[in-house]
Amino acid sequence: MPHGEIPFRAKFALFMLFFLGFALNVLIFADLQWWHYVFKAPSAVSPETVEQLRQGIVHIQVPNCDSAQPSASGTGFVIKSNYVITTAQIIKDHQTCDSAITVTNFKGAPSTAEFVGYSESDDLALLRVSETGLPSLPLGASSTYENVQGVVPIFTIGYPLTGIASQQDQASISGVGSISQFDRAKNRFVTSGLNINPGNSGGPVFLQDQQRVLGVASTKLDVTVGEEIGWAVPIDTVKKFFRESVGQNLE
Repeated sequence: MPHGEIPFRAKFALFMLFFLGFALNVLIFADLQWWHYVFKAPSAVSPETVEQLRQGIVHIQVPNCDSAQPSASGTGFVIKSNYVITTAQIIKDHQTCDSAITVTNFKGAPSTAEFVGYSESDDLALLRVSETGLPSLPLGASSTYENVQGVVPIFTIGYPLTGIASQQDQASISGVGSISQFDRAKNRFVTSGLNINPGNSGGPVFLQDQQRVLGVASTKLDVTVGEEIGWAVPIDTVKKFFRESVGQNLE
């Protein structure tokens, strides 16, 4: 072998080191891209989208039967002309009261609402509003997402902490999160990142990519369980509840 020439084995070893290094870099890059895709934070919802959707979202005030207690306050949304869905926890024992429920639309105009249906187990209540012309929100099919894999970005719009985080005539977006899982025993979606606060209950939980309602914001888990973890009632349950309450279908 001439002096200074690199042996074949050495050349082969250098080539293999280069090839393995290149392959390792490709794998690391692909892994980082996958990690970013799975765990990336969902992008913000545009102000135009929020402005359009909030037209079908209302603020609900429910006087307490006991005048010594403060009234309840929450969010609801139009699912069909003159019908508003919200959570049972807002209505509570108002079924036995004579005082009127007040529903305020996106323009800040109040109207009265009549109690129609109630389900404590599903945490749903149905109201019939006197105002006509409020647009109903587009509804999705929640059963499609019960066994979903990967990230499903969602967001909610409502009236959290009225007077602090939102005004009575101005619903606000309360956060963008994702579906964690579907709890079949409770018939609820477990959500993360939505930051559901007092007043958000009864508000719509939207699929971010379609702006269709996936469910109804219910409650937030105690912080000792987890941060920004909440429950949402599936919209398919709402459809069934509406049909049983008024004898009509939503589709």
